[in-house]
Amino acid sequence: MNKRYFYVLLIFVSHMANSEAYITTDNHMDFRSILGLSGTCFLDPSTSNVISISGGLCPSSQIKKGRAAIHHIYAQPNEVIRIKVKSESIPANSLLYTPAGFYTVSGLPDTPINPDAYTDINTGLSGIIKITIGGTLTSSAPQTNSYTFFYIIREAIDWNVQP
Repeated sequence: MNKRYFYVLLIFVSHMANSEAYITTDNHMDFRSILGLSGTCFLDPSTSNVISISGGLCPSSQIKKGRAAIHHIYAQPNEVIRIKVKSESIPANSLLYTPAGFYTVSGLPDTPINPDAYTDINTGLSGIIKITIGGTLTSSAPQTNSYTFFYIIREAIDWNVQP
């Protein structure tokens, strides 16, 4: 019995050693409903609070809860992953999104993300990078009431394994 268990475990470890790096999405970013006015809101990546910066895009009299995006990149331990978290312009809705956030590697402090810039990150002993993203949403023209903004990860993060 012990030999069979060891053999199965050995196959599992061998499979993990040959697997490709991949990204998962635990949460999609959500500013929740915004008002139909021009202005600027900030989604705090640490607290998921949505705060009105100017204008009437977000309710100015209160802080409301949104949802920060959370992504994980799984790779080999001590592999270097290059990421770029991109700004996004949506001209049809007069919206501009600028990311703010941080990445975490097990056992190390959070490191701020520089939007629209490539960053090389060592995955450390765990092989896992956690990326938490909020940011600033600006509308230069009135929006449809109760418009909800979702930030789609496939268009937001460029990443690859460095040789």
